[in-house]
Amino acid sequence: YARYYLNPADVDGHQRVIWIDSDTIVRGDVQELYDWDLKGQAVAAASYWEPLKNYLCTNPRLNKIKMKTPEGKYMTPFQVKKHLNNGLLVIDLYQMQRQRILQKWHALLISHELQCLWVQGGDQGFYLALNGEYEELPNVWNVGYLGKQEYHRYNDACQNGKMLHWNGSGKPYNEGRSASLCVDQFDMFDVVAMQNKGECLRLP
Repeated sequence: YARYYLNPADVDGHQRVIWIDSDTIVRGDVQELYDWDLKGQAVAAASYWEPLKNYLCTNPRLNKIKMKTPEGKYMTPFQVKKHLNNGLLVIDLYQMQRQRILQKWHALLISHELQCLWVQGGDQGFYLALNGEYEELPNVWNVGYLGKQEYHRYNDACQNGKMLHWNGSGKPYNEGRSASLCVDQFDMFDVVAMQNKGECLRLP
């Protein structure tokens, strides 16, 4: 979670940072992301297609949190039909401080330790700390679930996506390759020859 703790002083005074997961290939111009109009939000990200409730515990305390959707509607976390995909984040470090996002996240983490709020990791807590408010990026900037073969976000996603994201168990660079989508796109950028990949994976 180091990306959430960055300050401008950590990055030579820059106001923004771009976080990109390691199981990705970026084919778009990241300058486009850096210059993106966040409209006062602390974070920009593409959205997951599945409901937030799939990642939450059945805790009635969550009903007290009011989430604002990208469409401007307010609802409880259990009603949110999509939420940010943190595989790619554009983070405004100044807005993170002004909106006290980190402090809100810490408070939620303490509550979560006492009584379950979410079922995986801590990123759902970060999204709850944002109260659902983020600038929504086009889905081409995070074509995800390529490691699950569950969902293709749109036609020709492999060819047109600006970032391909192999979240899920299947990775194109290990034994999960057979469960992955868009592996031909990964191979175009693979710096390790396929015939040597198995030996690399067996190194101690």
